[in-house]
Amino acid sequence: MVALPGPQRRTKAEARGCVPDPLPLPAHRRPSDALPERTSGDQSNGAAERGGHLGKRHHEGRWTIERVCPGDIRDSRRIRAMASANKYGLSRDIDAAAKRAVRQRDGFGCVICGSAVYTYEHVDPTFAEARVHDPHCITLLCGGCHSRVTKGLLAKATVQHAMTSPKCKETGFSFGPFDIGSEPPTIRVGPVTARNVAVVIQAMGDDILSVEPPEDSGGPFRISALLANESGTEVLRIKRNEWQTPVQNWDVQVVGAKITIHNAPGDIALDLVAVPQTGITVERLNMFHKNARLMVRPDQGLVVRSPSGAEFTTSGATINDSQVALCVRPDGIVVGQGGGSVHIETMMGGPNPDTGWPSIATSSQPRADPDPPLVCREPYARPGAKIGRNQPCPCGSGMKYKRCHGA
Repeated sequence: MVALPGPQRRTKAEARGCVPDPLPLPAHRRPSDALPERTSGDQSNGAAERGGHLGKRHHEGRWTIERVCPGDIRDSRRIRAMASANKYGLSRDIDAAAKRAVRQRDGFGCVICGSAVYTYEHVDPTFAEARVHDPHCITLLCGGCHSRVTKGLLAKATVQHAMTSPKCKETGFSFGPFDIGSEPPTIRVGPVTARNVAVVIQAMGDDILSVEPPEDSGGPFRISALLANESGTEVLRIKRNEWQTPVQNWDVQVVGAKITIHNAPGDIALDLVAVPQTGITVERLNMFHKNARLMVRPDQGLVVRSPSGAEFTTSGATINDSQVALCVRPDGIVVGQGGGSVHIETMMGGPNPDTGWPSIATSSQPRADPDPPLVCREPYARPGAKIGRNQPCPCGSGMKYKRCHGA
């Protein structure tokens, strides 16, 4: 007598139709026949060989492994893009010209509080009802003000009223904070790195970029700066870790931690990147201050020119523990003033063409003379016995011979 199998018992989850998806098997435990065999008429497998990959698909209670073609990936991206559009098919991506028009009208900051860390908000109509990205219907709101609008704590009518008189236009600038730690910050100006330096750039007696110690123990160091463009117009100022951008700028764009200021289309006046708890980096600058010029370009490095015509160019330098890292005077340029250490990878410069005096000096030790004569690094002809590598350089720079003309 043969026993017939009885009916299989179902779990409560299966009876309700809530069967969880089975976990996929590891690659080493999958049966070899899990992959579908390719036939001569299967064009999808041929497309997969031209760049596709294997993907899992759950269908009718079981997992199958299929080939996914690049076209399928593009389709999925297109579906996600369509999901982010409103009912009229308008994408959330606003074109660059419309964004710039909104920034220029609102003064490069939130219309309510003036913060330069902002988002673009459709006011009337809202994005759900908008058919085009009209700059007249879009405004700038910071994260806090935007959250108040979405939570119903700030009326759209209040935002519309602020659009007629933006906060930045009243104060004259937009603002944002830098996150500076309790350790001495690292300031990078192009290829030049300054650490534990009181004044990073000084031009014609004015501190262009400086660092103050913390007010209280454990507090942050305080960075201050006054940066201008090639015509001498101020484009950004920093007041003790708060940066401000005047509304007179042609365009100011904040993307992530990077601040970009344009004088005109394609003409970048400043590229500055904030490095939280570490410092700031000036990636691009073309500045003019009292007939002194300071230029930072990725392809040219750092170029400094004094009013007398002396020029200092470098593609890499590190200055530590100095009073002034880079000092531009009417008659020349000093690097590493007030002690500390200076390491310059490459440097170019020459004497003052007007006075004939040496025009560039480097200092690696404190000098007793408050106004030392500037020394030019020119080829030195040995008058007598050979100079030791660790002996002071006869040119008078104060550096070892191996670090100066013996390099």
